Amino acid sequence: MSGKIRHFFLIIGVILLGLFFVTIVSKVRAQDNTPDVDFPCILEQLLFGTCGNQNTDAPPSFAPGEELTPAVPKGTPPPLPTPDQYLNDWQQKMRVRCYALYELIAHSCQNYVTNTNGCYEKIRDDPLLKNKDASNEISFSIKNYVVLQCTRFVRACASLADSPFINGGTGDAKTFSTPPDGYRFITKGSEKKIPDDKIQIGDIPVWVAGTFGHVAVVINIESDNRFQVVEANLLDPGTKGTIYYQLHNGFVQTRPKNVYPPNNDPKQDPWAASLAGWLRKI
Repeated sequence: MSGKIRHFFLIIGVILLGLFFVTIVSKVRAQDNTPDVDFPCILEQLLFGTCGNQNTDAPPSFAPGEELTPAVPKGTPPPLPTPDQYLNDWQQKMRVRCYALYELIAHSCQNYVTNTNGCYEKIRDDPLLKNKDASNEISFSIKNYVVLQCTRFVRACASLADSPFINGGTGDAKTFSTPPDGYRFITKGSEKKIPDDKIQIGDIPVWVAGTFGHVAVVINIESDNRFQVVEANLLDPGTKGTIYYQLHNGFVQTRPKNVYPPNNDPKQDPWAASLAGWLRKI
């Protein structure tokens, strides 16, 4: 028998001996409940460099829906610069529930609520709008004013937060500067003497620009002069510093606002210049 043949049978013998040894060890491990080790796979890897039908390009496995889970759960407002524990119960409700209403409209209706786009029909059965007062505010607005007005959006938020009803008089945003029962109006400028009067989360800022004015809900405080709101039915200031109001808008959004314009120049921020103050629940 030639040397090559003897060498071949020697390799075969070693492999068979190894497999016999692996079988004996596996049986012993099965009897004493020791976690199994895939020795045949290890031997195959040593001999051939692979083990089984491995697909290194296979995508990672996820539980159903896991790969679609957002970093921030739907309906959660942006992170606060200060911890939540500094907010009272009303502020928490105004911030979280009003933002949830914004999210519902944004995801269901591409941010627009009008009497022609069917948005109300899409959202009225959502658990959030089991609050009939909030649901009625949206329904009333689109039936009587074509779109979701800023005042009705704020009233819906207040209802969701279990706040006292906001009676806006004629319905114009400007009338919110006359505080309804359960609220007080803080005139801008008073916070310079009374620190607690600084605009806070949950407050309802009142702008008096244009014929009707504007209102929103504060959901974040970025600095003493800058805050973030959720609001409905407003367009951005024009390029020439004028403020445009569009009846057939109904757009719901979040964005930052200033208490005072930069350098106290109204032309640099006409909205800040027209901010009269803010409503706060007593």
